[in-house]
Amino acid sequence: MASPLALRDSEGDRMEIRDSVLDDDDETTETAIGNGEPMQNISRFVGDRESEDEAVNNPSTSFRRSTRVRQQNVRLHDYEVDIPASLVIQAVNELLEPTSVEEALSAPDAKEWVDALDTEYKELLRNHVWELVDRPDGVKILKNKWVFVRKRNAQGEVCRYRTRIAIKGCQQEYGINFWETYAPVAKADAVRFILLLALVLGLLCRLLL
Repeated sequence: MASPLALRDSEGDRMEIRDSVLDDDDETTETAIGNGEPMQNISRFVGDRESEDEAVNNPSTSFRRSTRVRQQNVRLHDYEVDIPASLVIQAVNELLEPTSVEEALSAPDAKEWVDALDTEYKELLRNHVWELVDRPDGVKILKNKWVFVRKRNAQGEVCRYRTRIAIKGCQQEYGINFWETYAPVAKADAVRFILLLALVLGLLCRLLL
C-alpha cells in the first residue's frame, strides 16, 4: 500500500513528498515510522516556496534564448539576384550602335555597314515587300528608320552586321491606312499543312531568315 508523506524542514521553506510503500501488515504510516521498520521510499522535491511565489507573482520572467544556429532558407537559392556581366556588356554595346545612316557611314567599319545595307535592300526587292506606285495627291508618306545591329558571338566578337528598315506605323490612321492589326505567328498546325502541301505538289520550301 502506498501512502504519501509530506516532510517539512526546520525553516519551513522546503517540502519533500515521499510515496512510502508499506507492507500490508502495517496499519498506519505513524506506526511504521515509529517502529523503525524498513520501507521503500520514492522521494520527490518541490522547489522553494519563495521561488514558486515569485514565479506566479512575476510572470515576466526571462526565458532562455535558443542557441541553435540559424541558417539561410534554401527555398530560393536558385534565384539570380546579380546582373550577369554579359547583359551589362550587351547594354553598353547597344549604346555604341549607329542610330542613323550618317553615323554608320562615318564609322570605322563603314564598309561592313554598306554591304549590310545593300544586302537588306536586295532581299526586300527579291521578296516583293512593296510595290512602287505614284504618290497620290494630299497623301503623306510614312517615314522610315534604318536599324543597325552588330551581332556578336559568345566571346563578344562581332561576327555579323545586321540592318533592317522599319516603317513608323504609329503614323497610320485606323480606317484610312489599315483596318486590322495582327501578328504573323506561325502555328504548328499551319507549318505541318504547308509541309504536307509542298510534299504533295512537289514544291521546294525555304525558310526566310
